[in-house]
Amino acid sequence: MASATACRHALAGPFSPLVGARAAPSCLPEPVATMLPAQHRLRDRRDFTGAVRGLRAGNRLVVIHATHSTKRSGLPPRVGLAVSRAVGNAVMRNRVKRILRARLAPVVASMPTGIDMVVRAQPAITGASQDDVGAALTSALRRILGSFGASPAVP
Repeated sequence: MASATACRHALAGPFSPLVGARAAPSCLPEPVATMLPAQHRLRDRRDFTGAVRGLRAGNRLVVIHATHSTKRSGLPPRVGLAVSRAVGNAVMRNRVKRILRARLAPVVASMPTGIDMVVRAQPAITGASQDDVGAALTSALRRILGSFGASPAVP
């Protein structure tokens, strides 16, 4: 394992202003697989609006909107994220989306089929720790999945 000093020198190089141009392989961060698989993502505006018109459960950090349609029964569940400008600047919004994706990725495959879900971040999420976000998301998921009569397999 490389030391932080070695990584800093490898990244900057002796005469190069380009940071990251000559990074040592041991200094690069590990890739994190937190992306939701394509089959589990909501993409279309109509799907988002349809999910938002369904049931709702939430708390001060997140609100989950979900719907279960008969035409999608047997198809994998889909999840979309909605993080508005009220949450913060672009850096903060992207950070919130990464945290939510990381918490949802292991859970979405165990959800019942045919569910479309939109997870909406509330502005209070910016001051919360990742553990608080996870607990709030788990609580809302249990309530919304329970309202569909599904036994939620949420950690």
